[in-house]
Amino acid sequence: MSNLNDHPISQRHLRITYSSMKHSDKTFMGMTTSPKNAEDVMDMCAILFGRDFMMTHPVVTGNCNGNSPLVWDETMLGALRAFAKYNQPILCSPFVLGGANTPASTAATVAQLNAEALSALAYTQVVRKGTPAICWPLPCHCVDEVGCAYGWHAGNQPDEYDDRSDGTPL
Repeated sequence: MSNLNDHPISQRHLRITYSSMKHSDKTFMGMTTSPKNAEDVMDMCAILFGRDFMMTHPVVTGNCNGNSPLVWDETMLGALRAFAKYNQPILCSPFVLGGANTPASTAATVAQLNAEALSALAYTQVVRKGTPAICWPLPCHCVDEVGCAYGWHAGNQPDEYDDRSDGTPL
């Protein structure tokens, strides 16, 4: 059995995608580490599922993370555009740590997180109206008529404390 580190970085996303396709019949997480990698994932999915099928069925999801405060960089936006082109779901997840890369108050942190999340959801619809988009994680959500789900999560302490108050494993 090989390890991903045995393969050149330029090919790892292909190996991960192939493995996900081979060993699962479920929707899987596609690589969004660069716009080119996202396009490669879409091309592989088109070979397996067919382009027409992809336009009406979710086969892969992309996770795009914002760089708080208030930045969606070209790497994530390029990957988002690749997934939107094929009508594939996109998880839009701003990364905020209250008081570290947001204002110190809870209200201001929530306001910033909402601004970042809503800007990403709006951008998915500018790229391709009807693109399924999810702001993740979803402690609460609503789904609108174009398939956007909305919710949020804000971390409150650095990982070194190992107190997973948000329910994530140690």
